[in-house]
Amino acid sequence: MEKNAVIELESLKDLENIETEAEKWEIKLVLIGGYAVRAYTIGYRYTKDMDFISKGDVWKLKGFLNSLGYEAVEKKDILTGRKKIDGGYIDLHISIGEVFDISTGKSYPLTDEILNSARLLGISGFHEEGRKIAVKAPVVALEDLMIMKLMTKTREKDWVDIISLIVDQWKNLDLEKLSKCCAAAGLSRHISDSAFELAGKIRKRTFRKIWLDFTGRKMTMKEEQQAAKNLIEIAKMIKSPYA
Repeated sequence: MEKNAVIELESLKDLENIETEAEKWEIKLVLIGGYAVRAYTIGYRYTKDMDFISKGDVWKLKGFLNSLGYEAVEKKDILTGRKKIDGGYIDLHISIGEVFDISTGKSYPLTDEILNSARLLGISGFHEEGRKIAVKAPVVALEDLMIMKLMTKTREKDWVDIISLIVDQWKNLDLEKLSKCCAAAGLSRHISDSAFELAGKIRKRTFRKIWLDFTGRKMTMKEEQQAAKNLIEIAKMIKSPYA
């Protein structure tokens, strides 16, 4: 079994353990990030790190992470932890109160509604061995996840995740809810611009190689055209001159 497949299996086992232990500690953790995208899609790219949101007590969360073998480090509105395993490591992040994107300086406030609207979904791996596993975990709502991914502008893996969600979940994406959530967070113009910019990358075909590198699959011309069209629809729906 190749190195990444081994690390992925360990990460999925840890995710299952974290969810079990969080219930015992009476801690509410909701999954975001790459594993959340995997829950909504067939899984187009490899990931091993875990990202969560919570509104729990910081000291309690630190104790929780330490008990699981993660050396917790507190930063601004986020707890990070790393666990070394044979052949690599797993990184864990818990955003508290807001999801902050360092590349743009933008943040998405975490409300009780966001935490309570999480859905219990199955998460499997990217590699063959990992696809045989289905770990159940509370996952952030599709619209909130899309906003968190569109909030960034420079990470290629986030571009891949955005397109993955559009390809597999377009019919289930509530654009009206997406627009309202963006407006409530003061992110309408920023998210609209991000969607327009990614659509431009697809139309200029600069995204094609990025998708291939991350997924090992080629996008057809029809898929590219549809993804760009959907992104522009998102951008137009949420654009606001007052954001």
